[in-house]
Amino acid sequence: MAANLRDFRILDLLATEAARRPIRRRQLEIMDYEPTDPRPETHLALEGTITLLVGRSGSRAMTEVREALATKPARTEAVARKLYLQYRKRKQVPLAKAVKTALEQPVFADVLHGDTVLTESLFVPKDMEIAFVPFPYNGGALADRGLVLIEHPVSEDVEPLDVLALRHPPELSKAERAALNSVPPEQNSLNVGRSAGSHACSVVALTLAVVAEVAIVAVTFAITGGISRAHMEHIDDGDIRKMGPAKTARELVRMRREFLGTKPIQKKHRHA
Repeated sequence: MAANLRDFRILDLLATEAARRPIRRRQLEIMDYEPTDPRPETHLALEGTITLLVGRSGSRAMTEVREALATKPARTEAVARKLYLQYRKRKQVPLAKAVKTALEQPVFADVLHGDTVLTESLFVPKDMEIAFVPFPYNGGALADRGLVLIEHPVSEDVEPLDVLALRHPPELSKAERAALNSVPPEQNSLNVGRSAGSHACSVVALTLAVVAEVAIVAVTFAITGGISRAHMEHIDDGDIRKMGPAKTARELVRMRREFLGTKPIQKKHRHA
């Protein structure tokens, strides 16, 4: 409990800093992602997620991602592998040091979906070109304004973050689809969940070691080459009738969020 209290006090420094800074708000660009390669370890966004790709303004890497996505059909395997390599040598750092790094950023941001804060204090660590932040997604409709980015720059003339959201809907059964279609529009925020881990804070997700609790799951699977399909299991039709639309929506998100917090089994590689 004491450790958790210390963590929250450290994270409060981010909220204090955000309150001092100007605010910029914009609706995020969302692209439907349909990878041509069936192997999940080559995907920029795993099935059943909406994944944010975050770069600095003018990022060449982000330009390469958009160029790859613009091909018909999209060929993103090479750029995905290139970007995942940046995670191989990442090391875990203390939370206090991570927060200090975030406070020094010229701009960090929060992401909202409807009335839900999906993640806070989003930034690009200096050792990365593009940061990945996956959110569990059940395939349902998004809230009226989709995903909204709230930036906190040190001054109004600071360049904005370059952020792209990739939506990779899961396969749904007829009963699951019917339930999601019956969710009232004012409750569509249920269809996207917060990032995995104990804090909805990008400082935690982006600065811990890649095999930590809140690891960027697509990256760990790209590195280990192993993946479970448990998050894509379906809910029994009878259970859907008992739960109703809203509870079904929450359960589908929970299944995917639980998967995002799972540490893959490391494979042993033989060296020649």
